[in-house]
Amino acid sequence: MHPQLGEALRAGEVSGFVVSMVAAATARVESGARRLLEAAVTADAVEVPAGAAISAARARAAEADPDADAAAARAAAARRVYLKPLDD
Repeated sequence: MHPQLGEALRAGEVSGFVVSMVAAATARVESGARRLLEAAVTADAVEVPAGAAISAARARAAEADPDADAAAARAAAARRVYLKPLDD
């Protein structure tokens, strides 16, 4: 999802936990906006403590796409699962 962040992980500059949390925080953002966020979230993940990096990623994602959370909530509400018994 974030190639620069993956490189920082491989170089040992950031933990896998932080990478997964940053990826989750930015997952709802449209891919074009996510690419623009990459450098900022990577710098945050490498330079600041884990909690601050995750909070910064969430804040940057909300700023980049303010409607992403609402759209995700609408999509979740619209999901349906139907179960149908099978004949034995």
